[in-house]
Amino acid sequence: MLRSALISVAVLLLASCGSDDRVAVATSSFPHEESAIAPDPAVRWGVLPNGARYALMQAVQPPGRVSLRLRIASGSLLEADEQRGLAHMLEHMAFNGSKHYPPGSLIPTLQNLGIGFGNHLNAHTGFDETVYKLDLPNTRPETILLGLTVLADQAGGLLLDKDEVERERGVVLAELRDGDGPGMRLRRREIALLTAGTRIGDRLPIGHAETVAAATPQLLRDYYATWYRPERMILSIAGDIDLVAVEAQVRDVLGGAQALTPATGEPALGTLVPGIATAAMYDAEADGTSVRVTGVVQRALPVDSVAAREEQFLRDLGEGILARRIRKLIESDPSCPLLNGGGFSYPWLGLYLVGATGDAKPGRALDALVVLTREYRRLAEHGPTAGELAVELAGIRSGLDAAVAQQGARRNDALAAALYDSVADRRVFTSPEQQRVLGLAMCAAATPALVQQAVSTGWIRRWRTVAVVTGKDDLGADGDQLVRTTFDGAMQSAVTAPVASAVASWAYARPTTWDGALPAANDASPWVLGQANGISMAVMTSTFQPGQVLIRLRLSVRTGPRQPGLDELASRALIDGGLGRHSAAELSEVLAGSTAQFSGIAIEDGAIVLNGACAPQDLRTTLELLRAWIDDAAWRPEAEGRARSAWLSALEAEASEVEVSTWREFSRLCLPDAPWRRKADRDQAAATTLDGVKAWLSPLLGSAPLSCAIVGDIPADEAMRIAAGVLGGGRPVVPVASDPAAVSAALPAQPAMPAGEHRITVPGSVAKAQIIIAWPTVDIYDIHRTRRLGLLGAIFGERLRVEVREKIGDAYSPSAWHFAGEDWGGHGNLTASIGCSSDRIDVVRDATLAIAAGLAAGGVDQDLLDRVRTPMLTSVAERRRQNGWWLGLLARASEQPFRMAWQAGIETDIQAVTPAELNDLAKTYLVPEKALIVIGSSR
Repeated sequence: MLRSALISVAVLLLASCGSDDRVAVATSSFPHEESAIAPDPAVRWGVLPNGARYALMQAVQPPGRVSLRLRIASGSLLEADEQRGLAHMLEHMAFNGSKHYPPGSLIPTLQNLGIGFGNHLNAHTGFDETVYKLDLPNTRPETILLGLTVLADQAGGLLLDKDEVERERGVVLAELRDGDGPGMRLRRREIALLTAGTRIGDRLPIGHAETVAAATPQLLRDYYATWYRPERMILSIAGDIDLVAVEAQVRDVLGGAQALTPATGEPALGTLVPGIATAAMYDAEADGTSVRVTGVVQRALPVDSVAAREEQFLRDLGEGILARRIRKLIESDPSCPLLNGGGFSYPWLGLYLVGATGDAKPGRALDALVVLTREYRRLAEHGPTAGELAVELAGIRSGLDAAVAQQGARRNDALAAALYDSVADRRVFTSPEQQRVLGLAMCAAATPALVQQAVSTGWIRRWRTVAVVTGKDDLGADGDQLVRTTFDGAMQSAVTAPVASAVASWAYARPTTWDGALPAANDASPWVLGQANGISMAVMTSTFQPGQVLIRLRLSVRTGPRQPGLDELASRALIDGGLGRHSAAELSEVLAGSTAQFSGIAIEDGAIVLNGACAPQDLRTTLELLRAWIDDAAWRPEAEGRARSAWLSALEAEASEVEVSTWREFSRLCLPDAPWRRKADRDQAAATTLDGVKAWLSPLLGSAPLSCAIVGDIPADEAMRIAAGVLGGGRPVVPVASDPAAVSAALPAQPAMPAGEHRITVPGSVAKAQIIIAWPTVDIYDIHRTRRLGLLGAIFGERLRVEVREKIGDAYSPSAWHFAGEDWGGHGNLTASIGCSSDRIDVVRDATLAIAAGLAAGGVDQDLLDRVRTPMLTSVAERRRQNGWWLGLLARASEQPFRMAWQAGIETDIQAVTPAELNDLAKTYLVPEKALIVIGSSR
């Protein structure tokens, strides 16, 4: 339930193509059949005669749609040595020819129904699972039948054609190449050390290039026939469905599937090597240094029970407290070697892991390891104070209440994933109401002593202890021993009990509510635009996502010219620096029982933007919080030091990243005389200071016109009265522009995009290349043209998928899109981006230019247009049911009210687009002589 912000721990233990993995267990039971915990009664569970299981649930986010997920307990842990990576390659092959869909036909068939490849159709492979994902655009019986047929084919009807294997091999190798960076290299090494004695360390799902290169159709068939078995499968479906009718379809389509070979036993996981292991894992291309202490025990997933949940709940509480402690320590002691830190505990692949992790300041890795170990031991040996526990419990209670209030907002895709995950985790699927009842009972029973006992017990049970330093710090030839000596010393030194401290009260309360006139609602529109107490407001009551309110404050002002890097330092240091009357750590404690969230500051060329979110009852607090960040950001010097340290490390690492370096060169060529509009380089970053940020930003924050957009589950008049009271007074009026053409004409001109080809060499350790080709277009303000250019960009992307990914087979995720700028006149471009191998640069570049030439020569036909347009319309309909989409529109409606008319015509306008229009646009803009080509390569 509770997780600290240290998600990097979980990410570390997953391969790039993996997900939340467990040891594969084939069983016909469900978790609630072996547990005393009752399942959510809204779910219909069942087992087919062949052993396949299913879980069905009604849900309406979005309405009229349905999400299907087929999980097969088959992943990289089951591979033989010569098959390493083939579970993942088989997932790729599932889209390249099957019983009902010959090679090349599946994706176009689904596109014509409104199902886009990548966003509505996807899959992932993990250590112990492969999951196929399909989101259907409607719930008609024939559409659900098609979706089930696709999944049934993937489960047992793949053709694995030799030519298709050869083509897809290149795509998988391209994914391996693109993912081969310091993160993956360090991940392989640390997992191997952590799981010594088991087969886990040499079975990352992404595989090995040599085994993928040697893969044959027969090796794939062997794996497929052995492990894709009905009893290893669970189908989860969530959506706006008739459970009885869909259940009948599931039984009809999947019930007849049969295993392709007799059952065989799974390969043994191995036995974890006990003892202590330490290592210093250096990679010159890493963007920072992490320290980690992990205790590991070999343990199968237990039966779900209240007692097991209570133990994990208490451990989670301790880890949240540890993260707060470390944050306080970092803030109070500028010499602290940690940049962040916290604890973790969770089951993974037949193991259970506990420990602590953090990021170290450059050159301070061993000191950071000492501090991290010491603070983890302090928690395990002495537990939390009563005050620390109270803060954490307040956050838990608030989260439980919010989950119940927002249960109607749970998305179909998230529910479908949660259903199959619950089975894989042997965890009973329960409703938010059930979770709240159990959670509140556990909150009431929690004590500091019980938290200490749970954390301590988890650590004491370990078989294997691993302490590592990974990343940028080079500890030399004796690094492994230095880590061991440092860790042993930290484990043996005495630690004292924590000192109790009082929790502060919220210092920025503004209890005022505007009692004056409010903007009048228009019966023809669900939103309200207008002014109250000097504030421009755009407010919309929405029931799309119950229990959620989103807020965006926009200060309309040109933010440049300015010193390069000031905007980046502001974004990096603002939240960490806290407010004048609350440090960042104190602020998180003060607001622990509230749902108020602030996600940071965004600096645009034409505005400063702040975003917030909350439950309806916390709107006032959230607006007070946003106003406090405008009026009283502290800009503490110690936050500047931490931000600069991480920033400079990241910039140094980026110098060896081909993709990042190529985009930097693209930006430099497009904006040679405006470095403040580009990302800062290392010298520019080093020259920035918070004093410079304050001198530039504070006047803008204090005097710019302010507009407030609010969307969500709250009456519009209530939201406006609170917003006007909290935010109102003393600012200039937001200027209103009613004519899009006039807005465009008044903008400063965008410099002309240079044409020609430019190449750079990047000193990376992996041979690969990045190709960017862009053509100049126009800004957003002719919306009809902008939509057509957006379609043209999507069509270009589809042609890249077919010509570069599928036919050439040297690119994993080539993409193309159209960007239409809003802050500079004439600013727009249609851009293609492709990662490829260094020895295929010219082939891929020429193929991309040939696509452009073909489109400019009339290459858009009705079939191609429909295959791209139909999924686009599906996506538009989905976005209309999301508060975030409406917030984006309303955020600028106060200054540009024509945007609300724009949104009303989206579907009709897109439906009206003809191939002739797109061919004319392609001929106008995809001019070879105007293309900017930037190519970066390493080695």
